[in-house]
Amino acid sequence: MIHPFFETPRLFCVVVGRAGRPFSVTIRENNTVGMLKDKIAIQKKYQFPADEMDLFMTTDGTGFSTVAAAAVTLADLQDVQRFKAMGPALSIKKTFGGTFPPNEEVYVFAVAPKYASQLFCVVVGGTGCPFPVTIREDETVGMLKGKIAIQKKYQFPADEMDLFMAKDGRGFSCEAAAAVTLADLQDVQRFKAMGTTLSIKKAFGGTFPPKEEEVYVFAVAPEQPWIDGVNENDSRNVQMYKEYVALMLQDFVQLVVSTTVRLGFSTPVGESRRRLTGAPDLYVVPRGCAFNMCGRTEVVMVIELKKHDTLSDANIAQTAGYLLAAHTLFDKQAYRPTPVAVLTNLRDEWHLFWVDRNGEVCMMTMDSNLQILTRETAWQYIRKHCEYVNSVFREELAAGGPIVDDLQALKLFPAFGDTNTMAGQVKKFAPLEYEDNMVDVLETEEEVLLYQMSKRLQRTTAFDMPYAAMYS
Repeated sequence: MIHPFFETPRLFCVVVGRAGRPFSVTIRENNTVGMLKDKIAIQKKYQFPADEMDLFMTTDGTGFSTVAAAAVTLADLQDVQRFKAMGPALSIKKTFGGTFPPNEEVYVFAVAPKYASQLFCVVVGGTGCPFPVTIREDETVGMLKGKIAIQKKYQFPADEMDLFMAKDGRGFSCEAAAAVTLADLQDVQRFKAMGTTLSIKKAFGGTFPPKEEEVYVFAVAPEQPWIDGVNENDSRNVQMYKEYVALMLQDFVQLVVSTTVRLGFSTPVGESRRRLTGAPDLYVVPRGCAFNMCGRTEVVMVIELKKHDTLSDANIAQTAGYLLAAHTLFDKQAYRPTPVAVLTNLRDEWHLFWVDRNGEVCMMTMDSNLQILTRETAWQYIRKHCEYVNSVFREELAAGGPIVDDLQALKLFPAFGDTNTMAGQVKKFAPLEYEDNMVDVLETEEEVLLYQMSKRLQRTTAFDMPYAAMYS
């Protein structure tokens, strides 16, 4: 379900001196130029480091049409009468003289480091074509793994990828590279593994590969995190899929992946107060919640994993139930994104869940191009959502606490990286209030006082935790 809603303004940018059209970045006016650099680096799939990028704007703050912006050269940016560098510590609003740029013209001109070059790679055994990765010769093979993972939209964790090259360092044509098999890479006379800690220059014998149009690096993706012949709830499978998901989300340092939350996840939901019991396989929670009592009230995402090939309606209902429980327990809706959910077999079945602004549970199985979600596109949406939530926590840390406009208001947030798909919250249950005639039945004042005390104790939440946890 898509909702036409616009919250965070867009700022159009272009990378000068490189192929590619202008593109938009969503950013708040109180964010800094340094944060804009990070968003540009993400938008360009980390072709160059954010902190080594220079940003320019016109001296009078005017915008360019798409055609005019594409014609700006590196030499033009040196004309101090027309352009000026943007200071990384300034807010976007202050940089543009106190107002956010008003229309959809190009205002920001990015300059990438000059000494980065393109290195062509291919995933062996995959279906895609060879692709370029922009990397410096002094960066390591480990960094190259990270860039390949980003380029392939995190279909697999960078740390578990193996990279190979021809033993003599030569390149392959695109056709020849596509024909290389996993068995070929085991031929030590022709190929060798690339050491993770070596620089690109050293890995290729002291020189950066000279022909950009040839393929030099062969990537081997890891196996999927399921052990054949073992139940999905076996501790070995649990450890494998937890590590897999954690690796996929490792860039978002304010979030952690957990198999449990303190105090459990069972709760009455809705106006009927029907109790939902059980627990999802994985939770994504704020980093601080891994060490204290707040876990179940601050869940960012619940993930339900199934090993079988086809996901059933019962699996969908189960995951929707976990999402309802997460929303019922969540108490930060005035300033943090509400929980979302994922149901998957980690292969070719992916379902993404959220609650819309009307309080209804929504499910997505297709991408924005109306194509069935693949591992590639699903991880792209999941990572975008975690990136957004991570940025909210970073802003809280910078501000010294939550950024709240109205404690009573439900704030809407983009779900899975789409500013047109806004997430709200389910309607929470109302505590049951009723009166009885026990006071009339009881005979003594002492009995009445004891009964009234017992009712107060029943209503308190002080004992909604294991005994040992009360004193930890």
